[in-house]
Amino acid sequence: MAKAANFKINGLEFTGSIDKVDRKKIYGYSKVEVRDESGGICSLASVSPDGSHLLPSGCTGIININENGHYISRSDMLVVDKDNKLVDKVPSTFELDCVELQEVKDISEYLSLNVKSIYQLNIEDETKKQELIAYLKEVNLLYFMFNYRADYDGDDAYLLENEGYVFAVIGKKAQFEFLGFENQVEEEVEMDEEEEEAEFDFSML
Repeated sequence: MAKAANFKINGLEFTGSIDKVDRKKIYGYSKVEVRDESGGICSLASVSPDGSHLLPSGCTGIININENGHYISRSDMLVVDKDNKLVDKVPSTFELDCVELQEVKDISEYLSLNVKSIYQLNIEDETKKQELIAYLKEVNLLYFMFNYRADYDGDDAYLLENEGYVFAVIGKKAQFEFLGFENQVEEEVEMDEEEEEAEFDFSML
């Protein structure tokens, strides 16, 4: 079931659930099944390092251990920054009372987004949906911080409208600057006569 979150922008408040848009839903997909001689479906398994055991899918996992080799639960682990200060968790978007949307003044910040996923925002209240669509047609983009589940690093998210549908584009802003012609520096390279003569190829005549 799709999760829902509450949003707000300039007096407009609405609730919307998100549904992930992926290639399977757009283009469909095919599935390859490997069967044995009797028609049974084969499953993938690994061989233990000593070569004496078969390890089917689901019988191995990843755990965290301390310097003494003891197991540590994720809930007991703490995250610190480069200054060794504790980092607070970013709450899940779905746990917040309301997500504040912000107008995007410069579209270049959206164009520099490294996209991770795209969701369709479904709003049951048709009146609120049409109000949001009209707002998006006027301002083009709305920004908010997105976190599917609580962790230490939220994602950048943008709401946009296309043909009567609202989408949330999720990712990370790229940390680089665009260069234009005004940023280019031209330097004239001087060549002496000997270099010019060496580069001339008579076979080209």
